[in-house]
Amino acid sequence: MGDRIRDALDGSERVEAFENVIQDNADTLTPFGGTKGKDAAGNAPILYRFGSDKESGSRLSRKAAEAKKKIGIHGVSTSETKPLPGTDYRSAPRNNVEIHFPVHNTPTRQDPNHRTVELPEPITPATVKIFNDLFGD
Repeated sequence: MGDRIRDALDGSERVEAFENVIQDNADTLTPFGGTKGKDAAGNAPILYRFGSDKESGSRLSRKAAEAKKKIGIHGVSTSETKPLPGTDYRSAPRNNVEIHFPVHNTPTRQDPNHRTVELPEPITPATVKIFNDLFGD
């Protein structure tokens, strides 16, 4: 159906229609084009990743390879449990991350809210940039 609508509108009409959608939904859109989802309690799930530095491609590749050997998912660890005060971390709304990367629930004994952000193989500079942009470079 989207193709028929797109084909029926000329370029300026498509731009206007898109701008109207953005304007009508401005309070729920995220910078990455997703919407702000909320859980049953009305809270948006947040993914937390330890450390405050941006990720390098080599570190993401190494950690993703380690995860693939251990749990079969080429990805990196995050948690929906907020770190303790004084702990360095970066965070991103889960639904924003899911626009770019699958997020798997991978609970552990130590962290029942552990999540794995699946990353493509190989990890490219574009992947690193998106990841760092999401987690607050």
